[in-house]
Amino acid sequence: MGASEREEVKRMLPMGLSDPSSKMRSAFAAAIAQVCANEGGAWEALAERLVEGVRSKRSKEEVLGCLKCYEYIGGEIDAKDVAMFGPRLFPELLALARDAEDRAVRRRASGAFTSTLHMLTSLSGEEQRAMRDMMVPYLPVWLETVSLELESVPNPNAFDECASTLEALKGLSLAVQYFTKSAGETLMPALSRGAMMFHTIAPIWAAYSEEQEHVDLGNESDGDTVSFDAVITELLELVIQIAEQPKLNKLLEANLLDTIYITIGYMTMSTQQEAEWTDDPNQFIADEEEDFSNVRAACGLMLDSLSNRFGPKCVGALASAAEKRMVESISARQSGDAKWWRAREATLLAVGTLNDAIVASAQKARETGKPAPLDVAAFVKAVIDTDFHESTALSAPFLRGRALWMCARLSSAVPPAMAETVLSCSVSSMAPDLPPPLRIGACRAMAEFLPLAKREVMAPYVGEIYKGLGGLLVEAGEETIHLILEAMHVLIKADAEAAAAWLGALTPAVVKIWGEYVRDPLISADACEVFEALAAIPACQPQLHATLVPTLSHILASPSEQPDMLVEATLDLLTIILRPAGLAEAKATHNACFKYVCGLIMHSDDAGVMQGAAETLRAFLRAGKESMLEWGTGNENVGGGDVLRAMFEAASRLLDPTLEDSASLTAAPLMCQMLRRLPTKVGPVLRDITAAVVARLRSSKQPNLSASLLTVFARIAHFDANAFIELLSSLPSGGEEPNAFDFVMRQWVENQGMVYGSFDIKLTTSALGIILSTQHAALSAVIVKGQIVEHPSESGRIRTRQRARDVGPEEWTRVPLSSKIVEVLADALIELEESANEDLGFEDEEWEEDDDAFDAFDDAGEFARDEGFTSGDLFERLLMAKGLANFDPDDDDEAEDPVNDIDLRAFILDGLRSLHASGALVPLAQNVGARQQRAMHEALSK
Repeated sequence: MGASEREEVKRMLPMGLSDPSSKMRSAFAAAIAQVCANEGGAWEALAERLVEGVRSKRSKEEVLGCLKCYEYIGGEIDAKDVAMFGPRLFPELLALARDAEDRAVRRRASGAFTSTLHMLTSLSGEEQRAMRDMMVPYLPVWLETVSLELESVPNPNAFDECASTLEALKGLSLAVQYFTKSAGETLMPALSRGAMMFHTIAPIWAAYSEEQEHVDLGNESDGDTVSFDAVITELLELVIQIAEQPKLNKLLEANLLDTIYITIGYMTMSTQQEAEWTDDPNQFIADEEEDFSNVRAACGLMLDSLSNRFGPKCVGALASAAEKRMVESISARQSGDAKWWRAREATLLAVGTLNDAIVASAQKARETGKPAPLDVAAFVKAVIDTDFHESTALSAPFLRGRALWMCARLSSAVPPAMAETVLSCSVSSMAPDLPPPLRIGACRAMAEFLPLAKREVMAPYVGEIYKGLGGLLVEAGEETIHLILEAMHVLIKADAEAAAAWLGALTPAVVKIWGEYVRDPLISADACEVFEALAAIPACQPQLHATLVPTLSHILASPSEQPDMLVEATLDLLTIILRPAGLAEAKATHNACFKYVCGLIMHSDDAGVMQGAAETLRAFLRAGKESMLEWGTGNENVGGGDVLRAMFEAASRLLDPTLEDSASLTAAPLMCQMLRRLPTKVGPVLRDITAAVVARLRSSKQPNLSASLLTVFARIAHFDANAFIELLSSLPSGGEEPNAFDFVMRQWVENQGMVYGSFDIKLTTSALGIILSTQHAALSAVIVKGQIVEHPSESGRIRTRQRARDVGPEEWTRVPLSSKIVEVLADALIELEESANEDLGFEDEEWEEDDDAFDAFDDAGEFARDEGFTSGDLFERLLMAKGLANFDPDDDDEAEDPVNDIDLRAFILDGLRSLHASGALVPLAQNVGARQQRAMHEALSK
């Protein structure tokens, strides 16, 4: 579309905001938001149109259309756009939100203003501060409006009331999150109203929960949905936000008992939930696993937040609130209330939710000789005495199931005899004639209890547990199967001997589930975890392979006849059972399946199948090692009957530049294992292999593929870095670069930040250090990108497409390859230091830039300061942000690899010291940023 056409579209779209149809108004608003996204922000004429449409109040439809449009574009504009809109639009929005006669208009106006506040969640640094500062002058009027909306509790069956309250609560949560300090006392009236509503709405929620049916509030004319449940959930979110704010959480601390007591009331199972979950156990499990989409789940998150903030004080308040609720439930039972158990079940849910905090506080109390905030043994005994009674199995199955689950979660803190009672009751509660909610509760209790149970305690019950799980599996639906397989997986890992004894009964049932639910990613993954646990037990391997391999081989022999995803799933399962296999099982499986796996790589066009087949070849190589080269392919058409040739042909196919990138993603892991396990066999064809990897790197369009291919070069460099440089220097680049070494190293240092996984990061980073240590002449001939040159107008701002068009393409400094490698190594040191501080519980700290901090290593050993700033992102790429030193290798192949034993920090420092001693580090360090220089200076000074 040309410039004139774009301008015409921008002129015409706002006309549709006054359309009589709400759906059409929403469609025009969405189209305008898309244009804003493409343009990198709003435009002046749009701002004038929205302000004029709101201010003139020509029609309700036009006002609502303009408000809806502003809500939609909220995610596509920035602080600059808000500065253009704000002074003209915000006073109009706030006047409408406070004074409009129509409640829908008031709510939309408030929502439009709130959408601006919500932009803060996507901003950071200077942009976020600038936006906050712009909004502060409008806060008093807006917070007053929010306070007025929260003055009365909404009618659960009135859409407008619930929608307005919901909008006000969302806005108040944002104010608490971002404006606690700047709003000051103007925040308190609205906050007081919110806190009051938390208390006053509780009995209304209780009555609402008792109703058999609820009025469906439905959708507003423009598609927005709302419910009373959503109001309660947002109210709980407000409490979470208050708990997170140091300036406000003292308001909660003084009333923890009352807050938790009321929260348990919100957690109480409703009449509708009881009926639905009784009829559909799968729905019960699904809702139990939700994180925030229902009130019970939101209460759990709120309790977690309070626990994280207040620790033992929260546990003590929970103990008191739980005792009060438990006493009330017994009184209700004695008075004949058929629903007496609901509050008790909610209480046990709350206690089980905070199990970690409860157990930790009990441990801390023992260490200090003080009473525990919640006496776990006494509480569990009271639950066993009351809720494990025979009568509850039929009269209150949800309660007994919850009691089993809660006791299992606390079992590590109770005496062994009491824990055995919980296990015994859980086993008996899986009897086929008992209600599904109880059997599900027992199954969940098993999954919690078994990892903690001692083998001698568990042994007498293993047979009954397997029978109970098997019985549930026969009649289970999708959600229930997930739970049963999880418990089965835990049981197998808890007792390998029993698993081997029950293997014959287990395997056919799980194979059936795996085949039926192969398209379900959760259930198929659960089934594979069960097989993985069985395959890890040596005693299970012969029978497991004998049972599975004929079926898997049959599927792979005729891939075109199989339903979608079955071939991929078969390869995954075959890989799982091969990895830990002994030589005998590996050979038998090789004879049955190897030729089919190679055939899939050679002839399939499905990227997922090719990836799976490559992983299976890795598993064959791991299990068979060099011995597999003597087993033959079983088919003259596959590698001419030779295993090594078949492996090379498969690798060559995976490196075909004409393949889509996703199909080649597993080429590098396979090549690396061949290089490591078969070095003498690969040596004669190393030049051809390297050339193929260079060609695939040249054709790669996905950064993750490029990063993956780097590991092959890193593996070769670890063998002999000088030979690696000479080899690449003798190969053509396939492009404008003078040779493959120039091309590969440019790609390497530019894509090192895309390398993921602790092992691959260690492999590639250490390889760069080895290459640098050669001080080969070829290194000085390669010039690469250094650091980005920041345009003054871009300072501290997010680079949108519009800004990129305004200031032009990014500019970079140019530095020698050796200097860039030094920078990459320094970034690794920075992130290793940060991850070490994280492990020690230190707050993350930026390396301070200080003009007087230091000068660079001159000839006497000082570093020269550079004003550039480049931060490594290794820390973000390490899963769970725990650092290289604490990372398990990504798979067993890597665990056995000598590279995995490298202490990366010591390795880098040794290399830098050697360079410095030779006088080479000083000139190289002149080209890296101040942050990297400081990191090296401090690390080398220790």
